[in-house]
Amino acid sequence: MKRTVSMLALAAIAAGSALSVGQAWAGSDDTAEIQQFLTAPKGISEAIRAAETATGGKAIEAEFDDHKGAAAYEVKTVAGDKIAKVKIDAATGQVVETKDKGTLAGQDDDDAVDPAKMPVSLLDVVTKAEAESGGKVMSVGHESEDGTTQTELEIVKADGSRLDYTFDAAAGKLVPTIEGTGDSAEPSEG
Repeated sequence: MKRTVSMLALAAIAAGSALSVGQAWAGSDDTAEIQQFLTAPKGISEAIRAAETATGGKAIEAEFDDHKGAAAYEVKTVAGDKIAKVKIDAATGQVVETKDKGTLAGQDDDDAVDPAKMPVSLLDVVTKAEAESGGKVMSVGHESEDGTTQTELEIVKADGSRLDYTFDAAAGKLVPTIEGTGDSAEPSEG
């Protein structure tokens, strides 16, 4: 009986250690991505401008991404009814790839953000958010839910901390988001 309990305890310790190592690896991936983002020569504003110029559309989402091992931004734009996904090199600000992603009519309700119904442009949100938060916007996007459009952001501070916000267009300010609730009060760390 003692041997069984000892073996179970050893197995639990090993499983816990494996979980901790897995979390450390996930954390190091996040840390590496955040460091890559913080040191990228071009910001998300330049990426949005480049994508809008390339497609003639309005940006509805933008995020920092790894494109084939290089730091990049992925920006989704809408021109008329057409949706495009544009990759922007984070070092040069140049467009490296553009893909047709269909039409607004062919999207899920949450993805079908009509730029005419956006309360504010992504560029305006990014400019205001970076000035107000003292951090850099890593991702920003308009989302449509139940006929209303809201803007969600992930901001990274110089120390590497990540915070989630919603932009209140009516008040013209950032509202911290509590993770998992959709409510606002304290910013959640990503």
